[in-house]
Amino acid sequence: MVSHKIKVDVIVGKSTAKIINSWTPEINTNDLQINRYGSLWGESEVLYLGSHFNLYSSGGFGAFKKTGGSTTKFIPSKMKVLSHKKPATSVSGNFGEVLTILALETKVAPNPLLVSHLTAVKSGTIKCPDLIVESTPLLSDYSLFTAKCHTAPALPEFIPGECKNNAFVKAIRQLSKYWYEVGSRSPVFGFGLISRIEYKNPPNIKFNLLVPLNKVNLAHLLVKEENIDNLTQADFRGCLFGF
Repeated sequence: MVSHKIKVDVIVGKSTAKIINSWTPEINTNDLQINRYGSLWGESEVLYLGSHFNLYSSGGFGAFKKTGGSTTKFIPSKMKVLSHKKPATSVSGNFGEVLTILALETKVAPNPLLVSHLTAVKSGTIKCPDLIVESTPLLSDYSLFTAKCHTAPALPEFIPGECKNNAFVKAIRQLSKYWYEVGSRSPVFGFGLISRIEYKNPPNIKFNLLVPLNKVNLAHLLVKEENIDNLTQADFRGCLFGF
């Protein structure tokens, strides 16, 4: 059994906004627990996710066997020999959802975390967030923000969540698709959670809470669905807190 300590930082706003709180103590877990959560909550069926996490967090990927003779004369200048195996996105993508749920559940234990996976009714018709999750685990962190920013609204009971290792803009676009679908009158319009996992040693989870600053501005920004795929973080200034 291999043990892991995972740091968790909570942020309100864009990817580079200031951390409002870091969880103490850090989350203590191990590969067997990650295996169990992977079986329960991984979107893709990956056996023994904890063993993968041991490898990915150490950064040690296997090298290809060297064959005899030189092949360099057959390789164009813009290509090179691949010496080591690469991380599989189908595996590393599961870390986000599994570790996000594992982390959030530590804040409500011994109660189970209320969470559901999302998918499009018709495959390929819409890119939707990964999860709908209760906001309870983040209330104490968010209270630190509202203590300084009195105009910030209360978090709704549930918020959509998107897990991305390093693609913040893609994540906010997927949440924007959700907001477009639920409409500006929904109590969850403008609220969301982006979870970013840095799984290399030491592992670190960054939770970015998205909170509406001006719902009218946000609704105007999202008035045309076809424009959502071109949005950048800068477009959300005046719409969400921390941008």
